[in-house]
Amino acid sequence: MSALFLFTCILAKANCTPEFDKYVQVFEQHYGQSIPRGVQFSWGELEEPLNAICTDDHKQIIVNKKRWGTLTEDQHEAVILHELGHCVLGLTHTDQGLMRSQLLSTKEYVSNREALIKDLFTNPL
Repeated sequence: MSALFLFTCILAKANCTPEFDKYVQVFEQHYGQSIPRGVQFSWGELEEPLNAICTDDHKQIIVNKKRWGTLTEDQHEAVILHELGHCVLGLTHTDQGLMRSQLLSTKEYVSNREALIKDLFTNPL
């Protein structure tokens, strides 16, 4: 994996970019607490078809800038919640729900949003 970092957003509330802050807020609202301050977001170039990844040390989420522009607003939320599931909750991929390895369609995500988010937090490892 090669990543070219264009900027970094350290999630210390005041320093987060609008692209990610609103999705972090959704996560935190359901999580019931702030995410760890050490978790960072970076734009990068990832191999297709990756939308984003959580690094092995669970401290960085690298978002594929090229793919981001092709996704809908709802898919943006799903991608960030998925990666926060890895980095913050320590979840692995599943066969269904937000933690499956394939991106949900906008229709599937919107139709099941509340249940998908609830499942993310009620079915940990």
